[in-house]
Amino acid sequence: MDGRRDVVLRSWGGRLVRAPGPRVVLGVRPGPDGVRLPAERGVADEHVWLVTDRSGAVVHPQADCAVRIAMRAPADWRTLPPVAGSAVVGPGMLLAIGRADDPVLVRIVDLPCLGDEASQMLGPAPRPWGIALAAALAWVAGVGHFAACGAALWAVGRRPTASVVEGPVALAVDPALEAVVAARAAAWLEDGTLARLDRVRPTLDAVAASAAERGLPALVAAIPWVESRYSDEATSELCAAGRWQLMPEVGVRGGLRAGVDFAVRSCRLRGAPGLWSPTRLAPPRNVAQNSVYADASGCRIVACERDDRRDAERSTVAALALLADAWADVDLRASPIAEALLVATHHAGHDDAALDGEGGKSTNVRPALLRLRDGCGGESDWTTWVGGCPGESPGLLPSTQAYVVDVLAVAQLAGLR
Repeated sequence: MDGRRDVVLRSWGGRLVRAPGPRVVLGVRPGPDGVRLPAERGVADEHVWLVTDRSGAVVHPQADCAVRIAMRAPADWRTLPPVAGSAVVGPGMLLAIGRADDPVLVRIVDLPCLGDEASQMLGPAPRPWGIALAAALAWVAGVGHFAACGAALWAVGRRPTASVVEGPVALAVDPALEAVVAARAAAWLEDGTLARLDRVRPTLDAVAASAAERGLPALVAAIPWVESRYSDEATSELCAAGRWQLMPEVGVRGGLRAGVDFAVRSCRLRGAPGLWSPTRLAPPRNVAQNSVYADASGCRIVACERDDRRDAERSTVAALALLADAWADVDLRASPIAEALLVATHHAGHDDAALDGEGGKSTNVRPALLRLRDGCGGESDWTTWVGGCPGESPGLLPSTQAYVVDVLAVAQLAGLR
């Protein structure tokens, strides 16, 4: 098999173009085998080269020509710096060519190897995992490589990586957040995460579909993978249980919000007589000190007569109902990192003020959001959330920051983001 890769692009007009490698020129006058772009909006005759080999593709802007790259279109391309020198690119990535205020957009659909019969069609290749590797390398290093032609870098899946770039994209891209997510995705790749994700792919797709039915981003399907690797038998030291790792009170509240038959009841506690059932709708502050079901030695729940947190269907319905409540928060949705904050609500809680009789928790996402918005001049980007601003502490605890990045990185690897 020839080691050369061609490039399949979806152009600004929505049409698919396959250009022969190893060098693909994009511009107003790109030559006979190049990709012609509109003669306007700051596009030069030979604006950018895409150079391919056995290992992948690298974008090379020519002279002082501006090219920006991203996985999703930001609200304003001017917030992203142009490529300096060169950068690794891959399937799913978006190139913004020319003027930052009104660029020509081109999506990379595939990098098929010459002679790869499965890639000869001019259409999106169903390869869900390849996007994240290219994104991670481009964001964190600008250098790297794909597997050689013929190697199985991309697992065969059902989710197309290509999409037509039409109209504005609702969610903005936060460069600082995307950089740390990409770095984490690259780290996940090193430990065999792709193979493990592939084994739970049907479950991921099913949860993503359920989330979409409720108007939630598909990426929330990555939460149970980070929480428990989708294990219904998982239990934490503080008694979070099941694939979603719901605390006893949270599980009951989720069932109530979803309007389903959901129970955690008649639990036997280690070292205690009688049976315990949750009577609150939110965990107390400092669970290890202030709950009856956990202490410094860990979870005291030995077994429950019924615990629907370990039921895959009921726990998913309950968890998605609570996420939908958070997603309905107009202040959260207005944040430039709304998806990240949504994920954070599963870890830190959304707003327990009306639930726990204790005035809520400062670590909940909503009170932190309002505090940062009012105290940091309206800023609500990732840098503010993790670093705070003069006079205001960060909005997320370090453990929640790491959790959010893990979930988004897994979602990116799984093609859910």
